[in-house]
Amino acid sequence: MKALGNTVQNFELHVSWDVPVKDIISFFDLKPNAKALTLE
Repeated sequence: MKALGNTVQNFELHVSWDVPVKDIISFFDLKPNAKALTLE
Protein backbone atom coordinates (compact mmCIF):
# COMPACT_ATOMS: atom_id res chain seq x y z
CA MET A 1 0.00 0.00 0.00
CA LYS A 2 2.80 2.39 0.84
CA ALA A 3 4.32 1.85 -2.61
CA LEU A 4 1.03 3.07 -4.09
CA GLY A 5 1.13 6.23 -1.98
CA ASN A 6 -1.43 5.10 0.60
CA THR A 7 -0.60 5.27 4.29
CA VAL A 8 -1.88 2.42 6.44
CA GLN A 9 -3.01 2.98 10.01
CA ASN A 10 -4.19 0.42 12.54
CA PHE A 11 -6.96 1.44 14.87
CA GLU A 12 -7.74 -0.21 18.17
CA LEU A 13 -11.50 -0.54 18.53
CA HIS A 14 -13.26 -1.06 21.82
CA VAL A 15 -16.60 -2.83 21.46
CA SER A 16 -18.97 -3.25 24.39
CA TRP A 17 -22.62 -3.95 25.19
CA ASP A 18 -24.25 -0.88 26.78
CA VAL A 19 -27.75 0.38 27.48
CA PRO A 20 -28.12 3.46 25.25
CA VAL A 21 -29.51 6.82 26.36
CA LYS A 22 -33.21 7.58 25.87
CA ASP A 23 -32.65 9.59 22.69
CA ILE A 24 -30.93 6.65 21.00
CA ILE A 25 -33.59 4.21 22.22
CA SER A 26 -36.38 6.31 20.72
CA PHE A 27 -34.49 7.00 17.47
CA PHE A 28 -33.88 3.31 16.76
CA ASP A 29 -37.20 2.20 18.33
CA LEU A 30 -35.44 -0.12 20.80
CA LYS A 31 -37.00 -1.78 23.81
CA PRO A 32 -36.30 -0.08 27.16
CA ASN A 33 -33.17 -1.47 28.87
CA ALA A 34 -32.15 -3.24 25.64
CA LYS A 35 -28.40 -3.49 25.21
CA ALA A 36 -26.71 -2.29 22.04
CA LEU A 37 -23.18 -2.69 20.71
CA THR A 38 -21.11 0.43 21.27
CA LEU A 39 -17.91 1.30 19.41
CA GLU A 40 -15.37 3.54 21.10
